[in-house]
Amino acid sequence: NIVETELIERHAEALVKMENSGFAALLKDETKVEQLRDMYDLLVRVPSSVDYLRDALSERVKTDGSALIADQERGQADPPAFVRGVLKMRDRYGKRRLDS
Repeated sequence: NIVETELIERHAEALVKMENSGFAALLKDETKVEQLRDMYDLLVRVPSSVDYLRDALSERVKTDGSALIADQERGQADPPAFVRGVLKMRDRYGKRRLDS
């Protein structure tokens, strides 16, 4: 549908990157699974728009992973805490992906 393509594609990046209510902000809040699903359902209507979601998720995972590594390098977390952090991150984002 050309109307959906025009309306969604034109605003997809802004919707994903909105500071307090965009995709990245929703990822931080474990209670926002329904809103994540709604955003995905909207953007999947124009498949190229899903790339913005993928990129935002990738950045979030990299940011969280970098924080875990930095804590480990500074000695703020022992190796078991690092592993628990990685597993928690995997569970959180894996669950989000399945729930959404």
